[in-house]
Amino acid sequence: MKIPYFILSLCMLFFKLQAQHHSIEISGTISGSYNSKIYIFFEDEYKRKDSISSPVTDGRFYFKLNRQAPVLGRLFLGRFSPIADVYLEGPKMEITCTNEIRNNDSFNIFQITQVKGSRTEELKRNFESWLDKLSKSGLDEKAVNEQYYQQLMTVVQNNPGSKVSPYLISKAYSLPVEKLETLYKLLAPALANSYETAQTEKLIARHKNYQEHIVIGNAFKNVALIDRDSNTVNTDRYKGKYLYIVLWGSHCAPCIREQPDIKAFYTKYGNNNLEILGISTDRDFSKWINTMSNKDLPWPQALDKKDAIISYYGIEAIPCHILLDREGKIFKWDLKLAELEELVAGNHLK
Repeated sequence: MKIPYFILSLCMLFFKLQAQHHSIEISGTISGSYNSKIYIFFEDEYKRKDSISSPVTDGRFYFKLNRQAPVLGRLFLGRFSPIADVYLEGPKMEITCTNEIRNNDSFNIFQITQVKGSRTEELKRNFESWLDKLSKSGLDEKAVNEQYYQQLMTVVQNNPGSKVSPYLISKAYSLPVEKLETLYKLLAPALANSYETAQTEKLIARHKNYQEHIVIGNAFKNVALIDRDSNTVNTDRYKGKYLYIVLWGSHCAPCIREQPDIKAFYTKYGNNNLEILGISTDRDFSKWINTMSNKDLPWPQALDKKDAIISYYGIEAIPCHILLDREGKIFKWDLKLAELEELVAGNHLK
């Protein structure tokens, strides 16, 4: 269906108004234990060296920016912290955060709990709050996904030229590819080159790859990886034994939390019949090495810094666990550690 010219013109004008540079002042607070620096980068600039920082003094921080608004700001606390997304719009904003270090670990459980001064962020957070309630409603998966789709459809239809629409679509991992494509077609043409739309396109591509490539009994894609000594490794070297692949990343809190359980399993069951291979999705070799230096990870580790496995199989979240058989074929996909232990304890891997 062709979009009438006057509607297209309005969308273009709306986007241009959105894209003007603005001075944005951010006053923020962090409750909990943290007295170092808070960092911010924009959209996909995380691997660049231009992230900016502010000291956190007595739980307070401050940024003054000059950016095209609204822009997706991404806040984090140093190396061991999740990334919290927030739309920066200004001219003056207040951001309230919390931080917690659990179990005497060095990983910061960092969250943004309240934002004032950004209409785009308000729209984003309202939808995320609604979705959180839906996920806790007790409805079955089919009913949850249908309500999810219908509500997201309403948001996108009402805000086709807002960056928040492709942002929310790009997070809709549980929706089938057909519905993602329907939502994608509703976006204003002016958003075509935005970071958010690119993320939506990546999600759709991953869904298609997932459907095409994840087939039990098919050979696992052999990818050239590097180990901690920068030597090349691949999964073919493990043929002849079962291989449990754990995809993880140093930025992933659930990945870090499960490592003590993997270590206990490896100590108890690691033998000639079964090997564990950790494959990190980090792109920064030094960061990956530093993360492992603070952890006792006795099983082999490799780095897939180009996300070859993630892209090929359309993996949408980590940690991800894959069991290969002795011939290097996919035996089980998304196999949790407890399920693997049942297989091993029951002598089902022969």
